[in-house]
Amino acid sequence: MVKTFSIKSNFNNITPLTKKIDLLLSKNGISKEICNSITIALLESLNNVIKHSYNNNQTEIIKLKLQINTNCISIKIIDYGIARKNVNKPKIEFNCSEIETLPESGMGLFIIENLMDQTTYISESGLNILTLIKKI
Repeated sequence: MVKTFSIKSNFNNITPLTKKIDLLLSKNGISKEICNSITIALLESLNNVIKHSYNNNQTEIIKLKLQINTNCISIKIIDYGIARKNVNKPKIEFNCSEIETLPESGMGLFIIENLMDQTTYISESGLNILTLIKKI
């Protein structure tokens, strides 16, 4: 099954979209644990597109292509904004015993990488595509 979605890059559009996707996944027998991981990764990814790729411009378009296969869920998040400069896998370093060393922001990519089984990012000719893959 393949479904496509398109939203304006307004922060208010993110939660309704993730709820719609969560419902669609649930109706297709996807476990609540996997649905939760995908929802969190989507929230982080879409927030990042608006904040970083579109510089908080909330009038641009974000496209999303959801594909459910027998063994995995693939989600492509497509935008036309500023390309990510750093495509390396993020690392967060802090001392667990010293709460004040915990970063206050910048953990989104780290969270996404740890919730998904695979991620890829490409940017070509003004088109940015982040692909999230979760095995089922």
